[in-house]
Parts: sequence; structure tokens; C-alpha cells
Amino acid sequence: AGGGGVVVTRTARTVFDLTHTWRYRADAVNLGTPWRDTAFDDSSWKSGTALFGTEASNPFPYPFPIKTAIPVKTAGGTYVKTAYFRTHFNVTQTAGYELWATNYLDDGAVFYINGTRVKALRVADDPATYASDATNQPDEGTAEVLQLPTNALVAGDNVLAVEVHQSGGSSTDIVFGMALAEVTYTTNVVERSSMPVRLNEVLVLNQSFPDQTGRAAAWIELHNPSTNAVDIGDLSLTDDAATPRKWAFPAGSTLAGLGYLRIAFDPAVIPSGT
Repeated sequence: AGGGGVVVTRTARTVFDLTHTWRYRADAVNLGTPWRDTAFDDSSWKSGTALFGTEASNPFPYPFPIKTAIPVKTAGGTYVKTAYFRTHFNVTQTAGYELWATNYLDDGAVFYINGTRVKALRVADDPATYASDATNQPDEGTAEVLQLPTNALVAGDNVLAVEVHQSGGSSTDIVFGMALAEVTYTTNVVERSSMPVRLNEVLVLNQSFPDQTGRAAAWIELHNPSTNAVDIGDLSLTDDAATPRKWAFPAGSTLAGLGYLRIAFDPAVIPSGT
């Protein structure tokens, strides 16, 4: 309003959620570093979905159940210090967005994209080894959100590798679960001098104001606060930031000085030519 303004729209696309399938090993074996590489063959590993692990706390602190059980020690009594996880995901471009991971962890983890370490939670050693210690998870069950750098991404197939480390050598629980999203930001700068039309009112869920046909559609109202008519031809509206220009005003459309214009979001109605 007034002299114009800046609107930043945040759009998130799910790359994968907690139901995504991972390959994993948690048998107290030190796999070194080759397991992180994109060409590593993990076909012999077990597979499952989150949450992975064993959780001994009572009451259960996590908002999701353990779906893939991972023991804290082997049948021979050796505690699992580090568990290994691998999965694939696809991207069409490698820049222009942020990559955000939502994690459920006990205790810490190191994250690799295509073999490159991109982030760690509560694991200080760099490089990390099988024996690297994690500091204790202070707030079990809480989702931890991390922004992962995108510099290691490639267009197409990518490998995300995560090693989950325990605090100390005899931890009684281990948990891992992760979801991944792409986040883009669209910035629109509106200067009143060049575009004096305002988005005056928005009715998102219309339950009480039917139009002349008896339909109660969502609508917006535009207002021209200036005394001069404004050409709005080829300007457009959308209700989805990922799909711009869903509807454009026909050429020659104008909004009178100090005028108002209400547009219904009703796909059942043929768009007006005026």
C-alpha cells in the first residue's frame, strides 16, 4: 500500500517424506568411506522406512512409530556405534532453490550428498569415522531442520548418505528418520508509480455470498486508487505460486479511476472478456 512494497512467496516441494525407502547397515561393522560414494553397490543391504531404530524411553517421545527395528547391539553383544543409511533422489536443476532436511535423530549424524560431506548434527569429527562420538541428543522426539548445501548436487539421480552416531559406547537407543524438501523464494516488487492497482480484498472460503448464478466461489477484489483509468491487459492472476499466469486479463482490459473489480475463482464459469 502507499508507495508500493515487496512480497516474497515461499514455495516448498517435497523431494521425499518419511515413508521414503532407505538401504541401511547397522551390524557394528566399520565400512570406512567407500559406502558414501554414488557408485557404491548397496544392493545387499537391508531396506526399510522411517522411523528406524530402537527407542527405550517411556513414554515414547517421537511423533511417529518405529517402523524398521534396528538393534542397539549385535547378537554377540557388541554395541552399534554407527549405523549407515543410503537413498537416491532426483532433481531437475542444481541451483535456484534451498534444500531443507527434517530429521528425527538419536544421537547425531553426518550427511553426505554424492560423497561430499554437507552437514553434521552433534558430530564434531571431520572427517568422521565409525568410532566418532556424538554428543547426547538433548531433546528426543523433536524435529530438527537443517539446510543442506546444494553445491554437490547433479541434475538427475543423486545419492544421500547418512551415518548416525551414538553418544558413548553403550547407547540404549538409536533413531533415524528424514524428509527432504526443495524451497524456492519468489520476490515481487510492486511500485505504485508503475502499477497503482491494489489487491483490495480476498475471500478464500466463500460460504455466505453467492453470485447471481447461486454459486459461492472464492474471489478477490482489485481497486484502482488513482483518478486515472489503468490498463490491466495481459496482467494475470494465480492461486498457485508454482503455476503462474493461470488466468490473464484480455488485451484492452481497463480498471476505471477509483474503480473496483471483483474476480471470481470459479473454473465452472466462462471467463468474462471485460
